[in-house]
Amino acid sequence: MKLYKEIPYLLQGIWSTGFNIISKVFPSFFAGVASASQISIIYSLYATSKFLAVPCGWISDNLGKGKTLFYVFFILPIIALMFTISDSLLFFTIMYFVIGLLGNFYYSSINSIVTILNKEKTKALFKLESFYQIGAFIGPIVGGALAFKNGGMRMAFYTWAILGIIGFFLSYFLKNESAIQKKDEKRPDFKNLLRELGSDKWNFLLYLIVGGFLTGFFESVIALAVPLYLTSVNFDIARVGAVIGFGSLVSVFGLLGLGRVMDRMGHKNSLIITCSLVAASSIFFIINKNIILLIIMFGLFTVGRAGGLNVTRAFISSNIAEELRATGMSINDIFQYLARVIGPIIAGLLIDFSGATSPFIICFALALLAAIAMIFKDRIFRFLKLA
Repeated sequence: MKLYKEIPYLLQGIWSTGFNIISKVFPSFFAGVASASQISIIYSLYATSKFLAVPCGWISDNLGKGKTLFYVFFILPIIALMFTISDSLLFFTIMYFVIGLLGNFYYSSINSIVTILNKEKTKALFKLESFYQIGAFIGPIVGGALAFKNGGMRMAFYTWAILGIIGFFLSYFLKNESAIQKKDEKRPDFKNLLRELGSDKWNFLLYLIVGGFLTGFFESVIALAVPLYLTSVNFDIARVGAVIGFGSLVSVFGLLGLGRVMDRMGHKNSLIITCSLVAASSIFFIINKNIILLIIMFGLFTVGRAGGLNVTRAFISSNIAEELRATGMSINDIFQYLARVIGPIIAGLLIDFSGATSPFIICFALALLAAIAMIFKDRIFRFLKLA
């Protein structure tokens, strides 16, 4: 096995751990000085930065994906340390927008690189996602412990910076990797991108809606709905954290296992399976109160949601030239984050007016409709004369 192929997975774990050390903890840090709506502005502005994903992806394609990762991890420790300048909510909000912009370059590059270095693209993307979920499990534990022990977040930011430095040294090997450089020698042409998208535009649109927009919607809705629902059925905060944390750990094994067979199934069947997982886990989550089953259902939901996103990334990587791939990945990010802007608002309204179970029912219905649409997509296209 060529060791450089494993570096993107290590970088993903480093990125996720560092980001989640902060992102999962800071609401508690600001809870005493700001309202929930004020804190939510940070999430909204972070999501807004993703609307600049396409130009960031285009720059990544032009600069070179390996070089882009190298520069991302060069800048990351500096940004992490800059967070320590001020404890004000306004400053933190601005910095979160900045880290969101940096993430545009990171995600478009890292997702492209693993599809370039691996023939089994879906398997590679699922493995990459599993390393993100490892960071999502470790990060909050480390961040919470550091914040609790030191009475603030300064040590968490220092830890994030140290992780960024480790990522900087690892990314150096990808910067000079000939297998990536050869793919980056051909300059991207925007006309070619439009031509490739237009050649199969309805399939692209369907995958972007199901595997981009809906997966973003599911993630943002459940992020709010799970803790509020569990609280409504008398789970204390420790058990809520256990469901989310250990559910993320369960998803690691699910993603690794499912990723092994997805390439053989094809993109269509893979997306049907991931949508079905979201639908089934959404319903089973609210019809039982056993913590073990809840952890498993949250893990399966994450596998379905994250799996659908990565199936769509694999579809894009199979239909867009390598020199344009970071730009193609960033188009999917825009669809995903558009949903993540409106998802929490819809979830909040549903909970206020229809109860804590209503977001899960909406996720079930949308995931089921998406699965049906994928099953009958060819017939639907012929009926509408789109194919």
